[in-house]
Amino acid sequence: MFEARAGVLAAILWMLPLSVLFAEAPSEKPFLRIEAGMHTALITAIAMDASGRLLATASLDKTARIWDLADWTAGGVPEPVRILRPPIGAGAEGAIYAIALSADGKTAAAAGHTGTAWGKTAIYLFDVDSGELRKRLSLRVSDAVNRLAFSKDGRYLAAALGGRGGIRLFDSAEDYAFVAGDTDFKGPSYGLDFDREGRLAASAYDGTVRLYGDGYRKGSKASPKRVSPLAARQTRAGRQPAGLAFSPDGKSLAVGFNDSPGVVVLDARDLAVRFTPDPGGVNGPLSAVAWSTDGSFLFAGGKNALKGRFAVRRWTAGGRNPVDVAAAGDTLTAILPHGERGALFSSAEPSFGVIDAAGKPGRVRAPVTADFRGHREGLRLSSDGSIVDFSFKNGGEAPARFSVFGRSLIPDPPPASELAGPALSAKGLVVSDWKNDTRPKLNGRGLVLDLDERSRSLSVEPGGRGFLLGTERRLRRYDARGARIWERPVPGPAWAVNVAGKEPLVSAALGDGTIRWYSLQSGAELLALFPHPDGRRWVMWTPTGYYDASVNGEDLIGWHVNNGPDKAASFYSAGQFRSLYSAPRVVAEILDRFNEDEAVRVGLKQARRELDKGLLPPGFVLLGEPEVAGLDVAVRYRVADAAGGPPGEDASVAVLFDGRPVHAATPPSGGEGTMRFTVPRTSGLLSFITKSRFAVGRPVSIALGKPDPRDFTPRARSAFKASARSSAKPSAPEVGGLPNLWILAVGVSRFLDKATNPLSFAHLDAQAFVESMKKQQGKLYAKVSAGRPLLNELATKNNIEEGLQWLSRVTGPGDVGVVYMSSHGTTDDKGNYLFVNYDAGKDAGSLLSGEKIRDILGKARGKLVVFLDTCHSGEVMGANRGVNVDGFVNQLASPESGVVVFTAATGSQLSYEYPACGHGIFTQALLEGVEGRAAYRDDKATIGSLDDYIWGKVSWVSKKANTVQTPSSAKPYLMPNFPLASSIPESQRTKICFPRP
Repeated sequence: MFEARAGVLAAILWMLPLSVLFAEAPSEKPFLRIEAGMHTALITAIAMDASGRLLATASLDKTARIWDLADWTAGGVPEPVRILRPPIGAGAEGAIYAIALSADGKTAAAAGHTGTAWGKTAIYLFDVDSGELRKRLSLRVSDAVNRLAFSKDGRYLAAALGGRGGIRLFDSAEDYAFVAGDTDFKGPSYGLDFDREGRLAASAYDGTVRLYGDGYRKGSKASPKRVSPLAARQTRAGRQPAGLAFSPDGKSLAVGFNDSPGVVVLDARDLAVRFTPDPGGVNGPLSAVAWSTDGSFLFAGGKNALKGRFAVRRWTAGGRNPVDVAAAGDTLTAILPHGERGALFSSAEPSFGVIDAAGKPGRVRAPVTADFRGHREGLRLSSDGSIVDFSFKNGGEAPARFSVFGRSLIPDPPPASELAGPALSAKGLVVSDWKNDTRPKLNGRGLVLDLDERSRSLSVEPGGRGFLLGTERRLRRYDARGARIWERPVPGPAWAVNVAGKEPLVSAALGDGTIRWYSLQSGAELLALFPHPDGRRWVMWTPTGYYDASVNGEDLIGWHVNNGPDKAASFYSAGQFRSLYSAPRVVAEILDRFNEDEAVRVGLKQARRELDKGLLPPGFVLLGEPEVAGLDVAVRYRVADAAGGPPGEDASVAVLFDGRPVHAATPPSGGEGTMRFTVPRTSGLLSFITKSRFAVGRPVSIALGKPDPRDFTPRARSAFKASARSSAKPSAPEVGGLPNLWILAVGVSRFLDKATNPLSFAHLDAQAFVESMKKQQGKLYAKVSAGRPLLNELATKNNIEEGLQWLSRVTGPGDVGVVYMSSHGTTDDKGNYLFVNYDAGKDAGSLLSGEKIRDILGKARGKLVVFLDTCHSGEVMGANRGVNVDGFVNQLASPESGVVVFTAATGSQLSYEYPACGHGIFTQALLEGVEGRAAYRDDKATIGSLDDYIWGKVSWVSKKANTVQTPSSAKPYLMPNFPLASSIPESQRTKICFPRP
C-alpha cells in the first residue's frame, strides 16, 4: 500500500496569520529556501510554447521554472533555463497553481495564491529570456487562480479562479487589459482550454462544463463585458469536472474529474456526450486529460494506481484499447501532448516526464527530494538525537544514515541497534486512527485537528508522558491526557516523527525532503537537514541560516529576497555568504545547547546575525557588447548596491574565462567603468562576479565566439541561453599546440614531531602520482614537469609555499596545473582547514593554512586541479577523528576561485591506507582512473569521468574493507568538463587493487 501526497485542494487551505493578511507590501525579510535545481513540492501545472521546445512548470514551492527540452533530445538532463520567482510571504502566499506560456515562448503567466497577502490576487507576467517581472495583473478579488491558458495565437490570456470567482480574459495586444469575464460560477474552476478557433472551455466544481465562443474578442479596455457561454452542461460522470482538452480538430472536448475515475468526451459544438472511454481497471480519479497532437490518442492521469506507481492511461480514438503506462510515484497533476503521438506529464513527487509515441515511459526529470512516505517507523534516532536513519524512497527503499556530529551521509548503512524507531504506544496511552486520518483518537476520545487536516505520523514520549502527532501541515505535542501543549507549522506533511530517548529533542521527516529537529519543551525549530538523493550532497542549517555543508552542498539552500510587489524576487545561495554563515561549529553546538543564540556565542564567539538587504552583494550589468580584438577584450559595465545605488568601497569585480580568473577590477566610485583584459582563447564563457566584504554576487555570463555548450554543465549552459547576445565572430584564430602540465606533489608520512602519527603510504602515493602523470607527455601535453616532489623531510611549510608559488608562476593560460597533497589534515579553533606539513608543531601558525593555499593558487592563470588526501586519523592539535575538509573544498571550487578539487573523504570521515594495495584507497583509485580506467569516451579521462570512477571504486572497496569512506569532487560550474589524462597501454598501468565484479 502506498500513500499519495496532499493534493492541491488541501494545499490551498493553509491558514495565514492576521499580520500577513493585512500586510501592505511583500516582506523585505529574506526567506530561507531550498534550491536543488528542481521543484521541491507538488508540480501543479505545466505549459509548453507552440514549438514544443520550452516547458514551463509551476509548483507549491513558490517557483515557476522554464526548461529547454532540447537537453533531453541531446541525451542530457534538463536543468531550468530560468527560475521565475514572484514575491512571496508566509503561509501559502506565493504558491503557484497555474502557469501558461505564450505561443512564441517569450511570456510566462504565473498565478495561484499570489498577491493576496498585500492586496488582491495577482497574475504575474514574466519575460522568459530575462526572468524579469514585466507586469502584475490585479484581479480585484481574493480568490486564488487555479488555471491559466493562452489562446493558440498568444493574444488572449484566460484565468480560472477559485471560490465562485469564475473566469477572466485579458488582451495582450492592449497591455493585458481585462476584456471579458464570467462570474456566474457556483464552485471553483480547475479547467481551461482554447481551441484553434478561439473558443474557450471551462470546468467548475459546480458540476458544469461551459463552452464560450469568441465573443470576448469584442470586449475592449474601454468597455469590458461579461461573456456568456454558448453551451453549459452538468456532467454525470462526476461532480467535480477538472481537466479539459479540445481535440486537435476542435470537434471534441475531453473532460477529466477530480472525484471520479471516469473521463467523458463531449461534442465541442453543444457539449452533448459523444462517448465515454473504456474505464476498465481504473482505480482512482483521472483529473488531467490531453489529446495527442495528431488526435489518434487520448491520455488521462491522476490517481490511477498501477503496481505502486501512478499511471497515465492511453486510449485510441473512440476511447478503445486502454493501455496504462506507469509514470510516477505520486499523483499525476497535468498532461500535455508531446511530439505527434506522445505525452508529457507532471506529478506530485514532484517530477515530469515523457510517454513516447509507442506508449512506453520515456525520460523523467526525477525528484531531488527524499520521499519519506510509507516509512514512519524507519525514522530511527540515537538516544541523543544526533544520528538519524531514514530512507530516500517511498516505503523504506534506499536507506541512509546521517550523523550531525560526524558530518557524514552514509547510503545503505549497516544495522545499528543503538538507534530506535518511534514508540507508538505506552501503558495507559493508546492513540488510534492516526494513520492518514482526519480524526485521530486518544484512548478512544477524539483529538481536534483543523479543517481537512490529516494525521500522518505518531511518536509516544518515553515513559508515556505525552505524544507527538505529525499532520499534513503541523507538528503537535499533547500531554498524556490529550491536552495540546504546543503546535508548530511545518513546510510539508510530517511523514515521520520521533522523540530522542535521552535529550529533549524531536525529529521529523517532512514532505519537502528535510529532516528537522525541534525542542521538545517549546516546539522551536533548532536545525534542518536536506540530504540530496544522490547520497553525496547535504546541507544543515539553523533557523537564522548558519550552515554546514558537504562538498557541493552549500548551494542547496539560499535566501529569497522580495523586491516589492511589481518586481521579480532575487535569490542568493548560501555559498554567496560563506564568510558570514558557514559555521560548522554553530551547527554542532545546536543539538548540545538547544538554543541558536547560545550556539552562535560559543561556536563563533559573537552575537547572532540575521541577513538583511545591507549585506547583499552588489549587482553587475554589462553595458553593450564586449569589444573583442584577437585575445584582447574591453567591457563597459556598471556595479550597483542592492538598492541600485553606487557600490560600497569594498566592492570588486572578478573576471573569469571558462571558470578561471583572468582579471580583477575595482569599480569607480560611481559604479560605471570600462575593463580591459586578455583572454586565453577566442572562444569560451566570459563571466563577471562581484564581491563585497560579506558576500559574492551571482555570475553574469556571456559567450565569446562559439564555445560548444556540450562541454559545459547544464547549469552553465543556462548561462549561454540566458545571454541574449554573444560577441562577434572571433577576429583571431585559436592558438594551436598541446598545453603543458605542471605538477606539485607533496607527501608526508613521517613528521618532525614524533607525537604525530606516522603514515605508511603518503610519500609513496605522491611519488606514484607524479610517475603516472609523466606518462602523459607527448599525449595530452607537450611537456609534463613536476619539479621536485616534496616528500617527508622536504615537505616543510616554507617549501610547500614556494612550490605553490612556482606552480602559479609557470602555469600559463592554456596549461593545466595539478596539486597533489597527502598527509594529515586538521582545523584551527575557528574551523579553518590546515595541512600538516613535516615541520608542523602544536600551534596553528606552524601549519600550512588552507587560506594560504587558496591565495597562492588564485594567482595561477591556467586550469587548476587539486587532489587532497588529508583526512587520515592523526592526533595533530588534538584532532583524532578526521578533518572537516569540506568547507575548504567549497571555497577552492567556488565560481570566483575556479579550482577543481578532489578529496579522499567527505564530512569527518577518515581516509584509509590499505597495505594490500600499497597505497591509500583514494590514490589507488586515482591512479587507475587517470591511466585509463576512467577513459570512458575518446580514450580520455575527463574531470567528470574521473569523479565517477574514483567515487565508485573507493565506495566499493571501503565497504568491502568494513570502513566508510566517500570521496568527492567539486568543479566550478562555469568551467567546462575537460580531459586530464589519456589512456596508456595496459602494460604501463598500475596494477588494479580489488577489481570490481
